[in-house]
Amino acid sequence: MIKRIIIICLLFVLFVFAGCNKNKTDGNNENNENNGSNSNEQIEEVYTKALQFELSDCETYYKVVGIDDTNEVDLIIPSKYNGLPVKEITSNAMTTFRTKASTCIIPETITIISSGGPNLVFNNCLNVYDNGYYLGTKDNPYFAFIETKDYQATNCIIHPDTKIISEYAFCDEYKITEINIPEGVTHIGSYCFINCDSLKKISVPNSLEYIGSNSFLQNKVLEYNVDEKGKYLGNETNPFLILAEIDDSNSSYIVNERTKFIITSMKNKSIEEITILENVISIGNLAFSGYSNLKSINISDSVTYIGEYAFSGCSLLTEIKLPKNLTVIKDYTFAYSNIKNFTIPSNVVYIGVEAFAYSRIETVDFERNSKLKKIGMLAFKKCSNLVSFDFPNGLISIGQEAFIDCSNLESFTAPATLEKIGYNAFDNCTKLSDGNAIYIGKGDNSHYYFVRLVSNSINEYTLHEDTKVITEGAFLQCSSLETVILPNGLERIEGNVFSYTEITHITIPNSVTYIGFGAFRNCQKLKTIVLSNQITELSAYLFENCMSLQEVNIPSSVKIINNNVFDKCYSLKKVYIPWSVEIIEKKAFVSYDRNTICSIYCEIDKKPLAWEDDIFNRNIFKFQITWGYTGE
Repeated sequence: MIKRIIIICLLFVLFVFAGCNKNKTDGNNENNENNGSNSNEQIEEVYTKALQFELSDCETYYKVVGIDDTNEVDLIIPSKYNGLPVKEITSNAMTTFRTKASTCIIPETITIISSGGPNLVFNNCLNVYDNGYYLGTKDNPYFAFIETKDYQATNCIIHPDTKIISEYAFCDEYKITEINIPEGVTHIGSYCFINCDSLKKISVPNSLEYIGSNSFLQNKVLEYNVDEKGKYLGNETNPFLILAEIDDSNSSYIVNERTKFIITSMKNKSIEEITILENVISIGNLAFSGYSNLKSINISDSVTYIGEYAFSGCSLLTEIKLPKNLTVIKDYTFAYSNIKNFTIPSNVVYIGVEAFAYSRIETVDFERNSKLKKIGMLAFKKCSNLVSFDFPNGLISIGQEAFIDCSNLESFTAPATLEKIGYNAFDNCTKLSDGNAIYIGKGDNSHYYFVRLVSNSINEYTLHEDTKVITEGAFLQCSSLETVILPNGLERIEGNVFSYTEITHITIPNSVTYIGFGAFRNCQKLKTIVLSNQITELSAYLFENCMSLQEVNIPSSVKIINNNVFDKCYSLKKVYIPWSVEIIEKKAFVSYDRNTICSIYCEIDKKPLAWEDDIFNRNIFKFQITWGYTGE
């Protein structure tokens, strides 16, 4: 009996112990999974740090634009940079890769590769299949077709795993007669098949999502599929995938219901009405440019892309409804058009360069919950019928000369989110002025941005007390301006603000935290300046060619002195550098007057390691350096 009780107790203990171990193990596994998940989130993607990136105009993705001097020959391009996808490799970058790289791995996010032109040979970083060169991802060596190996070949088989075809890939392949693009390819670059003089047949897959501009330009013998006086390209299952040309004899045209892309680029003087059905997703560059009799067009909401110049010069087109899924209005899309009223869909994030320039636009409305972030340079240039503009909340940037010569623009309301107004954005918008100057409001402050003096002949000006930002080039070339009074509360002075003025002295209030590139360049009569004690750097070319400047006391808030700050300051006698300065760039004090002697007073005892070695001895400029200066 006792033995039986002992056995039962032992079994119970073993059971409990096993259960505890299981729970402990499960807990550890759970912790391990969580730790693994966290570690995955924290793992930084491995890529070549020497790569140079540039944010796209629409600010939704990055481009690879080049590579710094480096000995690295194995290049890895990341899928993301600064939290945004990397989608494009520019021609400058490709040129560098051709000469430096032995291997190059690209991410699957890449959709556009600008090869820079035909028949440029890479050294070693391409993969080869049949008569083609490829760039690959980590798992797919044939991801991107770059170009043919032999431009005199009569055929080229594209690898079945290929996803994109780069710009100029088959350009000038004058002997090739037939191309079969495999299913799975999603992107075809611009000028891809231009000048393929012998190309008769091409099969384009249903998987296609994007076609660049002028892809099939000047293909003299290319055979099209014809439907209702329209010429199409496609494949066996859908011969009408791409509308390439509309017969000039039509006055109206309905695009085939199976068409996804419109790439027409031939001017048509007969078409008055076009209907685009539900299946179309893309209207290419120049698609309807110069359709001088086009009066009406119905665009399906399925369209997500409208290319550059697509409706430019449509002088009889007076109205258009943009598709709701459009995210970008490309450069020059509606330039020189006669459309008077536009409603910008809520999904549009960017309005491109000269998108509406020289048009007869009168009003611009924005759908609710607009996502618009940026307006490109010259976007509404010389829209002389435009009277008012009320931007939605969320707009961040207005580009250079965006509204230049909008002579009848009377009211403009900027949202609280606006951060930047570009150079001359409202130049010659005289009806926006108060008589002497143009201010743009932000929120409840109607004088937030000082934009421009109306006349260049004013010799003295006091900014409004509520002004927070002086925009780029606001006083540029005001050749009579001698005195400017800045208000306490001013926060930013953008680039080239006072360039080419006649000011002799200026005091920057301590509320200012930033002074931009070349703000005082070519102020040849400027003798003295009092800087704000809140700025953290002296921007490049800040005092370039200030030939009368004699003394500068750099405030203790400054950490960086950039290149060419004191370039050609021939009269400079004294510069006081505080202990706070961590970096002085190599060309900060460059000059060209052998007879000038400048005394540099440094609060620190000796040159910091972060300062360039030859700052004060590489120049023709003569320096007398005092270390450990205490002001006594």
